[in-house]
Amino acid sequence: MLVLTGLALVCTALVLSTWLPVIKRIWTPTFVLLTSGLSFLLMALFYFIIDVKGHKRWAFWLKVIGMNSIAVYLAVHFIPFESLAAAFVFGLEQFLGAYYPVVLSLAALAIIYMILYWMYKKGTFIKI
Repeated sequence: MLVLTGLALVCTALVLSTWLPVIKRIWTPTFVLLTSGLSFLLMALFYFIIDVKGHKRWAFWLKVIGMNSIAVYLAVHFIPFESLAAAFVFGLEQFLGAYYPVVLSLAALAIIYMILYWMYKKGTFIKI
């Protein structure tokens, strides 16, 4: 059902896009249909790989992030993770040039993940 729903939504969005373009910035109905369809298809893929086939080990990092996704969502609004990451990658800008923002973002992501992993190991889960 997930695959059929996803395909139906994607096809509907593609057909309607001839009259109403897919524009993310203003969230057109075709954009919503397209992204919803892709989400259904990805959910079906992950369900098949993880639950049906039983391949779970590779998805551990997703579990760590997902168990405290609300904490991350709130934390990035209050904690300047890129500024914290800049303290760790300071001095690399001269060597990396245009790639420095990518490394800075990856360092910020690593800090966030370490905090989430610590929370996961301690059994601290923020729920609503």
